[in-house]
Amino acid sequence: MRKLTPKRQKEVNDLVDWCEFVCNTTYDLYDETRSNKSLRQFQDMQLDVLRKARERGDLRGLRMVHRDYVEEISGLAPQHLARMDRLLREKFGRGLDAAKGKIEKKVHSILKRGNIKKADEYRILEAWIGMILDDPAKASDIERINALLATVTQPLPE
Repeated sequence: MRKLTPKRQKEVNDLVDWCEFVCNTTYDLYDETRSNKSLRQFQDMQLDVLRKARERGDLRGLRMVHRDYVEEISGLAPQHLARMDRLLREKFGRGLDAAKGKIEKKVHSILKRGNIKKADEYRILEAWIGMILDDPAKASDIERINALLATVTQPLPE
C-alpha cells in the first residue's frame, strides 16, 4: 500500500465508496441482472478491483474508474438515471450534475417545440420531474411539463 496523506486517503476511500455504490445500484436497477449469474460474476470482479485499488492506494486508477462510471451512468434509461441521481444525492449529498445537464437540455428542447413525439421523450419529461420535484424554483417547469404530458392521449411511437 502506498503511503498517502490523510487528504488523499480520504479521497481514495470516498471514490471507492462512491464507485461501489454505483456498481451495486446499477446492477440492481434492472431485474434481469439480479438473476444473471454471469453479470453478477462481472459485478463481483468490478467490486474486487475497487477493493484492491483501495488497498494499494491507487488514487489515479480510482479517479479513472470514477470517470468511467459517470460516463456509464449518463447512458442509463431516463427513469434509471433519475433514480440513480436521487440515490446518489441521498447517500453522498451530490448527484450526477453532468448527466443531469444532458437531460435538462433535452427537456428544454421538447418544451420549446411544444409537443412530445416519441415515448422516450415522454419518459425523459417524467424523469426530469422526478429530479426537480423538490426544487421550488422549478415549480413553473413542473407545471409546463405536466401540461405537456397531459396532452398525450394516444400511445407514442418508440
